[in-house]
Amino acid sequence: MVLARSVAPFPEAIGEFVEDLVKDYPDANVVVRIGHGDRTNRNRIFNTLWDSGHDLEIVDERNTTPRSETPDEDAAVEIAMTPGYRPRKKQEIDPCPGEIRNIQRISRLESDGSLTVSKELAKRVATGELSLYDAIERQKNGSGGHR
Repeated sequence: MVLARSVAPFPEAIGEFVEDLVKDYPDANVVVRIGHGDRTNRNRIFNTLWDSGHDLEIVDERNTTPRSETPDEDAAVEIAMTPGYRPRKKQEIDPCPGEIRNIQRISRLESDGSLTVSKELAKRVATGELSLYDAIERQKNGSGGHR
């Protein structure tokens, strides 16, 4: 049964959402299912919830995104209703080069083309250590490493 639908502003924010659900439904057997795609964000979500001791499953999310007004939420409901596998340990967060380049591209857009955050800062954004805003500010102030 789906208890709630929401879109988190960043991967770690799902932790508070799940904690609120557990408080609202104390008798529910809560299993959190996470789609297997987008490995970096998946692992950030997984590790946040792992630290809280929740039952977690990773689900094959192929063919779960419908054409609708709310495709991400609808896909999440489909994922939530599909059994997955239960990893036995925290997951490694290691963004691929394409993710790093995409964050650098977005930093150029967000800074109106005035700068590109370094690969080091982009990796810290991808792993959730920094926000994109903070990375741009650090790059502006010269504390961002190499371009």
